[in-house]
Amino acid sequence: MLLTMRRKTSPKGTGGVVGFATSTDMVDFTFEGELYAPEDISEPEVPTMFQIGDSWVLMFSTFKDKCTHYRISDSPRGPWGAPTPAIVDGPAFYAGTTCPVDQRRLLFGWIRTARGFGGHLALPREVYVQPDGGIGFRLEETVGQRIRGPIIDAPLGNNTNWLMKGGVVVRKPTDITPDSHLMFEGDYDRFDLQVEARLCVGGERVGVVVESAGSEVTRVVLDAPLRKFLVKTGRDTLAALDIPVPCEKWMTLRVVAEGNILEAFLDDRYCLTAVLPEALQQSRVGLYSSAGGVFRDVHLYQLRTLDEIPLP
Repeated sequence: MLLTMRRKTSPKGTGGVVGFATSTDMVDFTFEGELYAPEDISEPEVPTMFQIGDSWVLMFSTFKDKCTHYRISDSPRGPWGAPTPAIVDGPAFYAGTTCPVDQRRLLFGWIRTARGFGGHLALPREVYVQPDGGIGFRLEETVGQRIRGPIIDAPLGNNTNWLMKGGVVVRKPTDITPDSHLMFEGDYDRFDLQVEARLCVGGERVGVVVESAGSEVTRVVLDAPLRKFLVKTGRDTLAALDIPVPCEKWMTLRVVAEGNILEAFLDDRYCLTAVLPEALQQSRVGLYSSAGGVFRDVHLYQLRTLDEIPLP
């Protein structure tokens, strides 16, 4: 059994400890001491531990930075190492915990809005071992299929700075504007957009953009100079992960948005949840590029409402 603890002598906001106790009958427990005590975290809430592949994963949330963290070890007793990134998602995803389902490990977490925890759950993620041995987080496949509605027959708008070349959407070499958008025709208050994106050599940022009436522009961005996958509204970063952002490599980005909640999934490995300042209303959605981004396999789908989702 894992325990949330804090050392009494530590300053506030530090000294958080994951403790543990053992039992042979699940009735009487023996306190065993500290399992993880890095001295730089607040109280680790909702601690959970599980084995996946040859690795053990320790997961917990800290209210100090409002993130769900995870650590990896070869043994259930540690020592525990921090991967990169060492968080599961951004600050809108909290109290993540897992359960086994059909020999898979699924992750669930609360979405923390401006009013706190109001009952919103993030879409379930599957935790799995990547071919390189790292831990990946991806949208659970059957949920991803059920929430996706018919494809929307909405052409990309007319922007003279962009062109279609061999099935790839690119900015014209003559376009010297620092940031450029190519929007789908039509307005949306919910959507499911999937696209393959690639940064060219020397490229800086590429991603998806959402423009809502009366609100600042929101971007889901792969940022090469910062080496981050992030969601920004205006100048404010709503969620971010430190990841490698390679050039000349196609990356699959899926963005699902409804109301003021946006969830983004990258390469079946990274997930980001963001709570937007305003709910989507007659919003436009499209592609975003800064200094050298290209796209292919761009598809905009309807996002099913709860009543429209087929039961298993």
